[in-house]
Amino acid sequence: MSDKKGYSIIELLITLIIVGLILSAAYYTYTEIFRSMKEESESVELQMEKVIGAELIRLDLEHMGYGIAYDATDSILNWDGNSLTIRSTLNNTNKDTYGWVLCNDGIMISDNRVKDNDKIVYIDVNTGNYTSAVTDATCPPTGIQLGLPFADNANACNVSGHNTCNTIIYRLSTSQSLTHCNPYTRNLLRVANAGTGSPVLNCVASINVTFDLDTDGDGTIDCNTTSSGCTMPTTNSDIREQVKRINFYILMQEGGLNKNYVYPNSSITVDGITFSLPTDYTHYRWKVIKISAKPRGMFGSIIVKTNP
Repeated sequence: MSDKKGYSIIELLITLIIVGLILSAAYYTYTEIFRSMKEESESVELQMEKVIGAELIRLDLEHMGYGIAYDATDSILNWDGNSLTIRSTLNNTNKDTYGWVLCNDGIMISDNRVKDNDKIVYIDVNTGNYTSAVTDATCPPTGIQLGLPFADNANACNVSGHNTCNTIIYRLSTSQSLTHCNPYTRNLLRVANAGTGSPVLNCVASINVTFDLDTDGDGTIDCNTTSSGCTMPTTNSDIREQVKRINFYILMQEGGLNKNYVYPNSSITVDGITFSLPTDYTHYRWKVIKISAKPRGMFGSIIVKTNP
């Protein structure tokens, strides 16, 4: 007859407690790994979004005033403290506005358009003033003329009855609908000519813009608009001559909500500019990105040879 011995209630309870502790530890470890992976995934997604958005902003800043003649009356650049307005014949999200043509005494001697867009505004290379705007690509009869294609929905710089330049506005949205963003942040919108705009960067708390100026015409930067007495020029001619660099600052959230993290400060200071963090900022990471660009001028990087 075999001697069988069972487990006591106490032994079973101890076993259950040990198993429970092991499972609890495993669950905690799993949730921490999952939370960390989720946070890292959101951070990578925001980093990719930031790179793409920042490049578009930089291109727009560089092409401020591009294709806009000296005799244009619409302002090529304005920052009102809340929104930045840039004008250019080039819209970096519309290939119809890419490229250029060159005419000499009524003959098109160079055609570098990316798309077959016959809506072209011509600028006299020697004077820098408008000559004409056409919808059939016809060259002006005399002189050396640089032609820039313009968009169907261009809404400024009227030449010969045609609006020839784009108005690009950067501003913050009025609300936040994205669940991974701090609810008191907004989204940075890019408005091209009309409409409500498209988001360029999400989870943005605030923006600021400053300008590096050459006020004495010696070719070097001598003041920044954050300094006392350094005033942003208002006329197109002064803007072209004085604005040597545009600095676009964006205070934005990095990654998602992390209740185990506490941001140490209620503000961030960069280049003498203090950015206050939004309400409920504590459990988010924050960063100010700075996008700086040097305007390329009326003709951008196009080299026009006036001699045969």
